[in-house]
Amino acid sequence: MDEQLKRSLELHQQNRLAEALQLYEVILQQAHPPVQVFLNSSAIWRSQGKQDKAIECLTRGLQHYPLEPGLWNNLGNCQMDCSATTRAVVAFRKTLALNPGFTDSRISLASCLRELGHAHLAYSTVKDQFCRTKEEAERQKLMLPLVESLLSLAANDKNRLQPEDLEPMVELVEEEIQKDVENSDPCRGGLLMTQLWIQLNQIDRALESRKKLIKSVQQFFKQESNKHFSLKKSFHSQWHGLNWNLGIKCLKEGRFEEGWTLYEHGLQVPAEGAQRWQRSLRKPFLPTEVPFWRGESLAGKRLLLMGEQGIGDSMMFATLIPRLQREGAKITLLPGDRLLKIYHRSLQDIEVISTKDLLENRLKAKDFDLQSPLGSICQYRFTNLSDYG
Repeated sequence: MDEQLKRSLELHQQNRLAEALQLYEVILQQAHPPVQVFLNSSAIWRSQGKQDKAIECLTRGLQHYPLEPGLWNNLGNCQMDCSATTRAVVAFRKTLALNPGFTDSRISLASCLRELGHAHLAYSTVKDQFCRTKEEAERQKLMLPLVESLLSLAANDKNRLQPEDLEPMVELVEEEIQKDVENSDPCRGGLLMTQLWIQLNQIDRALESRKKLIKSVQQFFKQESNKHFSLKKSFHSQWHGLNWNLGIKCLKEGRFEEGWTLYEHGLQVPAEGAQRWQRSLRKPFLPTEVPFWRGESLAGKRLLLMGEQGIGDSMMFATLIPRLQREGAKITLLPGDRLLKIYHRSLQDIEVISTKDLLENRLKAKDFDLQSPLGSICQYRFTNLSDYG
């Protein structure tokens, strides 16, 4: 082996990436650089967020080594990073044509296909290899993508795959999924298992899975070696969505204590169309200016209640206001301008305010002790069926 190449590989192995890359770049000036240099240098550039340089390097490498599956796979990963999903599919398919057993490339291809809306194709891509392989390590590696593909299939094609078809499979894979991710990615496995139990309408199992997820993530970050990790933005989005869906299931089953607590996540769950969020409201004051009500005594407190995004929701929750008044709260209601006349007439002992009042600064943060969205009061005082009229 060339001394320069040998030294660069040693530096790379020692994680001295800047020094290794310097040597790699020198070697890349040669007429016919070794394939390992294209693979390694592109991997470093990708880790530095320089996908354009990585793609340029891999494209040149493929001119020299067009039948090297590793180069095609790395190119697909870079295209995924750049959200060029269709191009990534082409690269991963080329990888698998050259090496059908390239598991990482198969998993990435399935992810791209799901993103493009091809749920059945994504499922087949993973399932076929899962059924073929006898290697336990590879089966475990394919397990999570298989579950992800099944979830996507169930969500997009309910007429062909019903929850009862999923349940036996879920019970079969749950233990393997936990083993597969417990040391590397507790978030992903826990999210998937909870989503699956929600899909199957198994509320108790979903709630238990959610508890396990919280516990495993806490334990993961308590370990000194994991303190530099941070949860991805996508995890937070999935977490809020999962809790919102589970909360709605609980409420439909009359499980109000759990359901109303989880209902809070709707404030951070996107919705399709003009609505934008599942729950949305005008926030006239920051929590640092007026604290949110968390269930404490309301005796003598000045409470600002803010309407929900939907008129129907606001009207439904507004029927609960008298209970808070009986506790001694002085209520100010911001119901939304379309409801102003109704509530001016029907709630004469409550101050009903408009958007105009806020814009003209007629109300200040000092006028209130606490604030709350209307839909958030249920978790603190209305957790039994008998609490409702």
